[in-house]
Amino acid sequence: MNRLAFALLVLPLVLPSVAIAEDPLPACFAQEPEEVRRALVEFKATGSEGACKVLAGAGLKAMDLHAFLAAPRTYREGKAGLVTKSVELGKDLTLEVAIRVPEGYDPAKPHPVLVNMHGGVSRAEPIPVDQLGEGMAGMLSMLDEADLKPIEILPQGCAKCLWWTETGMAMVLGSVRLAATDCNVDMDRVFVTGFSDGGSGSWFYGAVNPTPFAGMIPLNGSPLVAEMGGFEIHLANYRNRPVFACSNADDPLYPASIVQPVMDRIRALKAPLEFTMYETGGHSLTYVDPMTEPFLKWWNATRRDAWRDRVEWTRGEKGGARCDWLEIAEIGDTGSKTAWEPATVKIRAPKRLGVTLAQDFEGPGAKVDRVEPESSAAKLGVQKDDILVEANGKEIEGFQDVRSFVQGVNPGDEVTLVVKRGEERVELKGKMQAATDREAFTYEAKPGWVSASRKGNAFELRTFRARRVVLSLNPAQVDLAKPVTVTADGKVVFEGTVEPSAAAILETYRADFDPRALPAARVEVRLP
Repeated sequence: MNRLAFALLVLPLVLPSVAIAEDPLPACFAQEPEEVRRALVEFKATGSEGACKVLAGAGLKAMDLHAFLAAPRTYREGKAGLVTKSVELGKDLTLEVAIRVPEGYDPAKPHPVLVNMHGGVSRAEPIPVDQLGEGMAGMLSMLDEADLKPIEILPQGCAKCLWWTETGMAMVLGSVRLAATDCNVDMDRVFVTGFSDGGSGSWFYGAVNPTPFAGMIPLNGSPLVAEMGGFEIHLANYRNRPVFACSNADDPLYPASIVQPVMDRIRALKAPLEFTMYETGGHSLTYVDPMTEPFLKWWNATRRDAWRDRVEWTRGEKGGARCDWLEIAEIGDTGSKTAWEPATVKIRAPKRLGVTLAQDFEGPGAKVDRVEPESSAAKLGVQKDDILVEANGKEIEGFQDVRSFVQGVNPGDEVTLVVKRGEERVELKGKMQAATDREAFTYEAKPGWVSASRKGNAFELRTFRARRVVLSLNPAQVDLAKPVTVTADGKVVFEGTVEPSAAAILETYRADFDPRALPAARVEVRLP
C-alpha cells in the first residue's frame, strides 16, 4: 500500500486515561532552537503534520533523527478502562473508535494490540460505540492466559467506511495510531481480527496491506469479499504474514464450497496459514472453546519482522503497492523475461447474483458497478449502473439487503427484481441460476510482481511488470557507510552509496507512526 498521507483529525470525546511522558532530548539536539526542540518532542509523541513541517526545515542530521525517533518512548502511568475518540475521514464523515486498556496495563512494557472489526459493516448508520465488540467478547477471554493482555481497538465502520476500501483502511490505521499515541503499543504485535465482515476485512489486510500487522485472525470471513473494494486480491501475498482463520462448513453466507478451495490454494502456496473448518455452527462464533488452545499457542509465537531478508509482493493498478521494505511504485510492461502468473482458484458458489456493487453509492438502493457474464443477474437482464431497489417484494436500502436476498433464495427459484434505470423503474423476472464453477478472483490486467532478497548491502530482485521499485533501508541491516548494490533480473540497476535522508525519515514516521519499521534511507530503481 502506498504510504497513506491522509491527515487524521483526532477529537477526544473522553479525556484519555493514559498519556505520554516527554522523553528528554539527546545531547545532539541541545543546541537546536527552542521551536525545533519542541517540535522533536511533539513529533515523536504524535507524528503531527505541524511538527513535521518545522523539522523538515531544521537541517537535522538524518542519523540523529532516526536514532531519536526509533528509540523506545516513555509513558506516564495510566489506568485501565475504555477511551472513546474520533477520527475525521473527510469533511462529511467522522467515526468513533473505542480503545480498551486492559486490567494490569503496565506503561513500562509494550503491549500487544487486537484490532477488532465488527460485522455488518455495510449498514447505513454505524454501531453505537458502547455496543462495539459485544459479539466478539470471546476473543479476549481466549487471551486470559497470555503474558500481557492486549489493548483492544474497536473502530466503527459503515456503508461509507467499508473495511476493504481506502476509507476503511484509513479508519483502522488511524485507530491504531490513536492507541499508539497514548499507550505503550508493541508495534511488532498488532493483530487484526473480526467476525463476518470483520473477518473479510482481516483477509483484506493480509492481501493488500499487511505491513502494520503481525498477523490476521479472520473468523467466518472470506477473501472474496475483500475484493469488492476495488483492490486485487493476490493469494501469494498471504505468504507475508501468519493467518489464523476459522469458519463453519454450513455457514450460509460463506459456505465450505466457497471458502475451502481458497484455503487449500493458500496452503499450496506455502503461506503460513492455520485454518480450521468446523462442521456445524452456521454464521456464528460457536468454536471459541476448541479454538482457544491452538489460538493461544499461535498468538504467543507470532511477531512481526518488518526487516526480514526476503519479501515477495504482487500488486494491481489500484493500491497495495507496499509490503514492509519493498514498494512496487509503478507497474507496466518492462524488458523482464520472467514468466509469472497470479495464483488462481476455482470455486463453486451455489448462491450468487453475479453483480459487483458500487462501494461509494450512498443509496437508497444498491448501484450495480459490474454484471458478470452468464450470471443470474445477466440472465435476469440487470445492467451496469442499474440501482437495485426491490427484490422479491422487499425494499433494498443498501448492500446488506442484497446480501440477505441472495441468502434467502436457492438455484432454480423464481425471483423478481425491480431496478431504477435512469428515471424508469424496471421489473425483471427470472430464475436463479444453478451453481457453476468459476474463478474466485478476477484480474482485468496483469499485475506487477517482485521477489526481493537482501544479504548485507546486496539486494537481488526478480520482477514481472514492475517499472519502478523503492527499497527502504534500515541501518540495523544495511551499512549505509558502504556501497549498496541492487540487481534486477540478473542486471545491476544500482550501485553506490546511499545517503541517510531526514526527509524520508520524517515522511515515513508521519505516515506510519511506527518506530519499529522506520527506514533511514531509500533506493529507487527504474526498470527498462
